[in-house]
Amino acid sequence: ASAEALPLPDASFDGVLFLDVLEHVVDESAVIREIRRVLKPGGTLILSVPHRGLLSWLDSLNVYARLVQATSYGLFPQEIAQTGIHRHYSLKEVQALLGPEFRTQRIIYAGLGLAELVNLPLLVGSRYILRWELLYQILQYIYFLIYLLEDLLPLGQAGYHLMVVATKIA
Repeated sequence: ASAEALPLPDASFDGVLFLDVLEHVVDESAVIREIRRVLKPGGTLILSVPHRGLLSWLDSLNVYARLVQATSYGLFPQEIAQTGIHRHYSLKEVQALLGPEFRTQRIIYAGLGLAELVNLPLLVGSRYILRWELLYQILQYIYFLIYLLEDLLPLGQAGYHLMVVATKIA
């Protein structure tokens, strides 16, 4: 189902886990409204997004998308085909999207963004030079592994990833 219109009853969940999705949706506000709608009062939302931090400019999807757009060559990243950009968020932006109906319980910053330096050559080699999507679909697991390992590094507000744990106010 679309995250903007879930076929679920109101207040049907005690918790919502929304990891690395918000930055890909077209209408962030509609998605947050749906999360708010399906979450029970007192329920917990765990949300992770790329952080608008020190190295957010290194985002491999955005760098690669600019290359494709500038040269009119290569396969545009399907991960951002709907939005045209891989968004990054500050804590204030996330809290503004959540609104007064959510109370932030915990904030976690992790990773430095070095996995992006691994993903960019994978994107360029597979999607730009060879124009072979299947190869990227296989090789991206290297990126995912480094991404996950890197998330073990707690780096405070310099972190590349932001996770917010919030409670829906009754």
